[in-house]
Amino acid sequence: MKNKKIFIHVLNKNQIILILLIIILISAGIINSFQSRLKKDIPQTMEVSNNNMDNNMLFEEIKLNRNIERSKEINLLKEMLNSSNDSQLRVTVEKKIDDIIFKEEKEKLCENVLKAKGINCIIFSSNDTVYATIDREISKKELIIIQDVLINNFKIELNQIHINSLKK
Repeated sequence: MKNKKIFIHVLNKNQIILILLIIILISAGIINSFQSRLKKDIPQTMEVSNNNMDNNMLFEEIKLNRNIERSKEINLLKEMLNSSNDSQLRVTVEKKIDDIIFKEEKEKLCENVLKAKGINCIIFSSNDTVYATIDREISKKELIIIQDVLINNFKIELNQIHINSLKK
């Protein structure tokens, strides 16, 4: 009989930790992928209750606050623009100001189009998501109208839209 050599590779503590971290990262990726598939099946409408304030007054106050905050942001960027001599920074700041104004115009356009269709709402947009808050519960037909207006104006996908309705 020939002698068989058995090689035993002993792992040190750091190697074991590294292997466990890799397994955890792979597991987290699989779980995240599974959860993102499940999110597609979750309805995009959530109800929020508000009994303290009339919805129209609430919406006007929110729109006013949104406009004030955007004006502050634009003024801050303009101050940066005026105080800088760096041409690359100036281009970046000017682009950011244009983006803010363009985003605000899209939001107001959508709000006005939907208001003309009998849907009072507030639109907020971030880099890749648009949020719409409606002043009442809406029908499926109205939901489709809202989604259509937002998709056409913001050039986004359906999964980038989140619609909330205030419950009376």
